[in-house]
Amino acid sequence: MSLILPDKNFYVTAQLMEFDGNTVHCFDSLFDKVKEDLKCSYISYALEKDKEKRIHYYSNRKWQSIFVGENLIKDCPLIAYSELTDTRILEWNTLSGILNKKQKRVMDARADFNIGNGIGLKQYVYGMREIVTFAAPIERKKFSQDVFNHLEKLKKYVHEMRTLAVASMLIQGWLSLDEIHCKSRVNLQENVPKTVH
Repeated sequence: MSLILPDKNFYVTAQLMEFDGNTVHCFDSLFDKVKEDLKCSYISYALEKDKEKRIHYYSNRKWQSIFVGENLIKDCPLIAYSELTDTRILEWNTLSGILNKKQKRVMDARADFNIGNGIGLKQYVYGMREIVTFAAPIERKKFSQDVFNHLEKLKKYVHEMRTLAVASMLIQGWLSLDEIHCKSRVNLQENVPKTVH
């Protein structure tokens, strides 16, 4: 069995944007803290809005240029898994037995940059899909276990990344305060337990 990407054309036709220079600098500074605190060597962060726009940050710019520039993003098994399942946390290594050739090529390319043993987080915020990854050097096999032992730190860093991303999207006009307010109310209403009388 292999993962099949449900909508490969999205990553070919969607607007893939990078954050502005100031935001990238803030992400880089935050990455320095995460690297020290969680002993990771790589992070990525993306927000996808309405299957039309994706804004993203990658701490490894060389990997980013290949991943996006050579369109490896369309065969990424991590993205496929986030689209195909309701799973919110994924240990990358759990996919190793179900990758097709193209997906394995993407993971091998990541490994060539010493990016491995990662975890991916997916959730919906303000009506957008948020995807965050943390990874370590290939030889650090127990990285995900170490991160799970520090979930509060992880949550703090994800919140800081989200704040940077949403502020940047507001500045660039991709998002309005009205959308945030409206989506926040919808998210809260969806999370209220239903009662039966």
